[in-house]
Amino acid sequence: MVIIDLHTGLRKSELLNLKKTDILLDRNVLRVEDGKGGDSRTVSLSDTAKAEIITLLEKQRGDYLFHDKYGRPLENIKKSFGSALKRARLEDVRFHDLRRTFGTD
Repeated sequence: MVIIDLHTGLRKSELLNLKKTDILLDRNVLRVEDGKGGDSRTVSLSDTAKAEIITLLEKQRGDYLFHDKYGRPLENIKKSFGSALKRARLEDVRFHDLRRTFGTD
């Protein structure tokens, strides 16, 4: 999830609501249907993001790219993100900071 977010700049809610039907691998884009302010847009996929998404799709269960063991969309990633930060020995990092590292032309 972190790798995909670093390479797409999606908001956390956009990432968590991403469905398999929103992924257009043949066009190398993600379709964000209900972004901030209800706007829709497409986001280009880097080779790295595309490879990660393909790996996740192979384990797909249900409609959502990121899901629980029953295929339901994840609602809260605070605990798992906190654990990842702890393992990486990072402090004062929020999920939104991943979005800030992404640049567009």
